[in-house]
Amino acid sequence: MSSLNTAVRPEKRLDQSPAKTAQKPMVSSAVTAMMLFAILNVYLAFQNPIQFDRYQFPYRGWAWWIMQDLKSDKSPHNLAFLGSSLTVSALNSADATYYNESVDLVYYHKTRYFDETLEKALEANSENKLGFDTFNLSTPGQMPSDALMTLMAMIETGHKPDVIIYGVAPRDFIDSELAGPQDTEPFTYLNRVVDISPFEEEIFTGPLDKINLALQKNIYFYKFAADFQMEAGKLYQSLLIDRLAPEPDKSKPFTYWDRKKLLPEYKKGEFHPYANMCAPSDLSKPMEYKDNSIEYVHRYKRMNPVAFETQMSFLARLADFTDKNGITLVLVNMPVTTDNLKLLKKEYYDQYWSRLKPFGERENTVLFDMNDHTIFKKPEDFHDGVHMNARGGLKFIDHLVEKLRRSPEARKALILSGTRFDLKERQQ
Repeated sequence: MSSLNTAVRPEKRLDQSPAKTAQKPMVSSAVTAMMLFAILNVYLAFQNPIQFDRYQFPYRGWAWWIMQDLKSDKSPHNLAFLGSSLTVSALNSADATYYNESVDLVYYHKTRYFDETLEKALEANSENKLGFDTFNLSTPGQMPSDALMTLMAMIETGHKPDVIIYGVAPRDFIDSELAGPQDTEPFTYLNRVVDISPFEEEIFTGPLDKINLALQKNIYFYKFAADFQMEAGKLYQSLLIDRLAPEPDKSKPFTYWDRKKLLPEYKKGEFHPYANMCAPSDLSKPMEYKDNSIEYVHRYKRMNPVAFETQMSFLARLADFTDKNGITLVLVNMPVTTDNLKLLKKEYYDQYWSRLKPFGERENTVLFDMNDHTIFKKPEDFHDGVHMNARGGLKFIDHLVEKLRRSPEARKALILSGTRFDLKERQQ
């Protein structure tokens, strides 16, 4: 009996050992893989052997095109505009109509009518000839957080303006469709270009945002996921598409327009040459007015106090940044229609304006309230509730230049900048 028992026990141990021995290699392999990944991650993070182009991005939005222009532009710019589509519409419509030529907004970042009008107005009170070359940094949907990052990015490319003119409106601070600064198209791209670490805590406030930030800071492959995606796309294109499955008819290549027709929602906000043209308007005829009230009912429907305070904080950061860099900041409360303001609770507008007014008392900052309904009227000056048409744009520039001429601080900064710029241009 005892001999039988001793014969059975070894058989049990033999039956159980394969499962145990199978688990050990699996655990060991997983631990080894994690250790190798951690070592590789630390090496890549500290050595940074791969130099990616931070100005490239798989999504070519408005901010992307601006930075490509600035990066390749060798000419100096002593002034710059910031602002949302309200500024975009006014400045570009004015130029297209005054010079009677269509402009491609993908490439066109000038303000020719403003520059010429400003030169004439200030030269009348100056002994020197003046020169102005303004770069238009305004982008649709731009908020103060975007404006600060855009100006920082401009300076990163070697362009530092002497004067910034920034057009703002209530939507820039209380857009209900945006939860925070990280939701905008400019932010998605510009956080690759500029260092946002000084104000990360103001941007990434939610739990998921904080987790995402932690992953970006600690995992190399996560931080540069877009760069690896672009490199993989190039490799896929060169090895598989171009060699194994080239386009059958090269005379009719697959274009941006084909893609928009086939997949209209894919990269919907991406821009392409000739896709965003601003045509001249006939000022002798009445202009079409579109009612965009529904859009702003949604934008204004609920004011997020945290988002409002965050954007006001970024406006203060922008004012601090310009002052530190010797740049004069001109804030402009942009014209909008009375119909649009009726959609916004009066208490919200009053709060917006009460927080904006103190900026006019800061050193090196000027504030103009141009939301004057006795000057800018519906429908002749607007093509919808907030965007000025060509007639309104030309009127806006004329009145803005007059305000700049009458402001001692703005006039002094502009004449000094214009004189230096003209001398530099003549020396070249």
